[in-house]
Amino acid sequence: MDKPNVPALWVAAVFGSWMVLLVPLIIVMYNKVDKAYEEARLARENAQSQNAEKEFKVRSITVEGPLRILKKELTAKLKKFPETIRRGHLVTVTLNSGEKVKNVFILDKKEVLGVYGVERLSFDIQDIVAVEPVADEEIPHFKTEEWLRLDGIMTPHDR
Repeated sequence: MDKPNVPALWVAAVFGSWMVLLVPLIIVMYNKVDKAYEEARLARENAQSQNAEKEFKVRSITVEGPLRILKKELTAKLKKFPETIRRGHLVTVTLNSGEKVKNVFILDKKEVLGVYGVERLSFDIQDIVAVEPVADEEIPHFKTEEWLRLDGIMTPHDR
């Protein structure tokens, strides 16, 4: 230690060897902590999703977007009707077979988004030949579980 530059060399050797040993340890520990945080995030998101499905009991099927769009003449007719809710109309539709389906929800005057009180969709959107608004006094007291959504979305927290 009495010779010149030996103390500096000793310090560099000691701290250099620590760095050679500690950097891989730091990397390994960082990866473990990162994995633990990721697993916790996924578990939290799954729990939130399951809770949301329990709270928001809407039946849902997937009808592709273009297949949910009304004919242009029906869209033009809807523009004359007052909205039931913001951006939406609750209507009774008449099918080309003459059958009437009540409580069909149409979003933005063009997209059939849901039907209330049915177990399954028994008609094609293109079979609709007429729409008429549901009178305010005929609007039922809705229960979430009675809706059939056509966009495939199960809960408001999804996607």
